[in-house]
Amino acid sequence: MATDENARRTCETRRATLWTDVPPGELSITCRSNTYPKGFYCTWTLLHRTFIPTTFEFDVQHNQRSLEVQPDPSHKNRCHVRFPEVFSSHPYFVNITAINALGKAATTYSFEESYIVKPDPPVRVVATPVKDNPRRLEVSWNSPSTWPDTNSFPLKYFLRYRPLIREQWQHPVNMLYFFQFYYKQEGERERVRREEEGKGERGRGVEKRGEGDKERKEGEREEEVKERKKRKGETEKDERKKEVGEKIRKRREREKEERETEKRKQRNKKGKERERSLEEKELKEKKEEKRKREEKGEKKERWKMKEKEREKEERRKRQEERRSENGLKEREWREKLMKKREKGERKKKGRERRKEKKR
Repeated sequence: MATDENARRTCETRRATLWTDVPPGELSITCRSNTYPKGFYCTWTLLHRTFIPTTFEFDVQHNQRSLEVQPDPSHKNRCHVRFPEVFSSHPYFVNITAINALGKAATTYSFEESYIVKPDPPVRVVATPVKDNPRRLEVSWNSPSTWPDTNSFPLKYFLRYRPLIREQWQHPVNMLYFFQFYYKQEGERERVRREEEGKGERGRGVEKRGEGDKERKEGEREEEVKERKKRKGETEKDERKKEVGEKIRKRREREKEERETEKRKQRNKKGKERERSLEEKELKEKKEEKRKREEKGEKKERWKMKEKEREKEERRKRQEERRSENGLKEREWREKLMKKREKGERKKKGRERRKEKKR
């Protein structure tokens, strides 16, 4: 008895959870383009574990054709795809099939090109105090190395700051705690420093009143040349931005027109289908009415035929009745005639017997 009790306690203390193998289920798919306009990548994960080895088949469709897929060498569940064209209005369809020994399951994910463009954050972000002005802070950064073309596709930056005594992030436009922020990309810091040095030289030139005028004029000319070059570069950059913006605007207008035309086509298609259904309904109703009329006509004809047959049968019966009545009358007449003849013969015989008696 004690042995059974010890065995039962041992089994109870050695309980374990057994996981059974399951076929693959639905996947979670995300796609992103941080190297626009070169390409994009997609990652996926199984929502439920299968506990057995599972492989994946990756397929991307765009404008009714398959695109070349390159697996990521370092990430198992990631693939890279190159954009076949820029500013495309056709959506992309990503289909991933999970396969293991117990079965397979496919998941489809669709998106448009503009919805997955998301650059990486800037790099080399540095904040340094401005010389001779402790209330100013200079912030500089570089564009992300993964972004291939900053001239054709310039990036916009959003800057926030948070003092140590605050918990919420704030914008530089609030000018809290007398901090002034300068938004500069790579190369802007050197230009500001040269401008400040030029201003200092011009201030010292005012005191000297001699050679300073010449140096000031030369500096002004250099500044004008630099300003012209800068304006020229900015105008070219603005023109490129305008061109890109115009392309984006035209693409959006084209997409809008395509959507409107598609809606009109759908409405026209629905209207035609409605008209076709109404015509089919009217045709069916006409056929049904014709069939009913024909059935009524056939019924009427059958009824007329039956009436004729019934009248014919009644006439035949009446004729038979008349004939039978005429036959009875004829028999009665013949019987009366026979009786009269017999009576006449009896009278004749009686007269003859009386005559013989008289003789």
